[in-house]
Amino acid sequence: MNIRSLFRWESSFTQTVFRIAIPIVIQSLVTASMHIVDNVMVGQLGEAEIAAVTQANRISFLFQLILFGLGGGTSVFVAQYWGKGDMKGIRKVMGLALAVSFSVSLVFAAVVVLMPQKVMGIFLHEQVTIDLAGQYLSIVGFCYIFQSISFIVGTVQKSTEQVKLPMAAGITAIVINTILNYGLILGKLGMPKLGVQGAAIATVTATGVEMLLVVCLGYKFRFATAAKLRELLPGSRAFVKRFFRIALPVICNETLWAMGVLVYSIVYGHMGTTAVAAFSIFNTVDQLTLVLARGLVGACSVMVGKAIGMGEEDTAQLYAKRLYAASVVVAQLTGFLIIALSGLAVSLYNVSPEVARTAQTLICISAGCMWLMASNNIIVVGILRAGGDVKYSLVLDAGTVWVVGVPMAILGGIVLGLPIQYVYAMILTEGLVKMIIGFRRFLSKKWIHNVVRHEDDGEIFQVG
Repeated sequence: MNIRSLFRWESSFTQTVFRIAIPIVIQSLVTASMHIVDNVMVGQLGEAEIAAVTQANRISFLFQLILFGLGGGTSVFVAQYWGKGDMKGIRKVMGLALAVSFSVSLVFAAVVVLMPQKVMGIFLHEQVTIDLAGQYLSIVGFCYIFQSISFIVGTVQKSTEQVKLPMAAGITAIVINTILNYGLILGKLGMPKLGVQGAAIATVTATGVEMLLVVCLGYKFRFATAAKLRELLPGSRAFVKRFFRIALPVICNETLWAMGVLVYSIVYGHMGTTAVAAFSIFNTVDQLTLVLARGLVGACSVMVGKAIGMGEEDTAQLYAKRLYAASVVVAQLTGFLIIALSGLAVSLYNVSPEVARTAQTLICISAGCMWLMASNNIIVVGILRAGGDVKYSLVLDAGTVWVVGVPMAILGGIVLGLPIQYVYAMILTEGLVKMIIGFRRFLSKKWIHNVVRHEDDGEIFQVG
């Protein structure tokens, strides 16, 4: 295959990519932008408040990554069932995923609502910040239950090429969240000034609205998610085993990866409030850099999985190569733009000059390496997982974090006591190792596994 074939797209291919990717990009862009707005609002309260909310959200981050892992395993099946034309299989997978996600959400909610300060004592060492984080976490924990439902339903809708509803629901929720944040954090629009507690109330309300929209409108428009209760039951023990054989490695992947990232947060947290505040600003702005690439990853996952489900493995390989190349180029161009705007972005926050300088340095380091992050993102999520190569992606993704990233964080942040920007640069070596190994696996074609080929218990229907 020559280089020209990677960028010379047929009109049908281009239309499909844009139809799937654009709603994902819009949703991601609005989400990232609104997170910046939310963070700026909390930042008006002071550095302690922004550090508290940032570290409290590490628990939410862990929960969401478990959901992401479960959703990743679910999407492998759903995309391939979609290519095969098996509605029965799609709904059985969705039912299993909902049962697991809801159970996990109850456990997380119970822990953070009942003992928020004990949990936050792991991530913070200043009592004032721990108290603020506990106030926030004890309320925001209730949103986990709503997210457990909306995320799985939205994943199934995206994997069956119904991407507009999750986008619209997400945007609606974000707008509600922003309005309530403005009112409840700062005491505007006739609402009481509740500080970090107001931010938590806004989040819970917005996630509840999002859940209602994706579920109820999915039934109204008769999407694949409009299932009767009996259609959500797995039907056989063999089906449950097949599902978890794919889903469990992805869940373990995201959990182990998230735990590694939490170790980074613990290291940052013990470097002081200034370091945490700077990282919070960087982390929020950083979400903008991969917005366009994230849309291409979503398109890659659906298109590659669907092609494999249809038995067209050469087509799946071609699609993967094209979208890999596009993702890396687009991500790095976005990174250059973020570098140019980094000073303006940091100036929106009411923080000390030291925090602002550190945050801007972190942003520039990350934005300069966007090609690397995009490469790993699309290989692990858009290609290996979509191809059913979940065990290899588990070892690759989680293994490099724990073998390379975590030791680097501990060495730089605790042993050597380096500033946070140097510690972050050391952690990025993990991504380089992952990229080298992952790219070789991608070129080998060993990642292509049709996980639904030998099933004959589905109800076949025509898909568009």
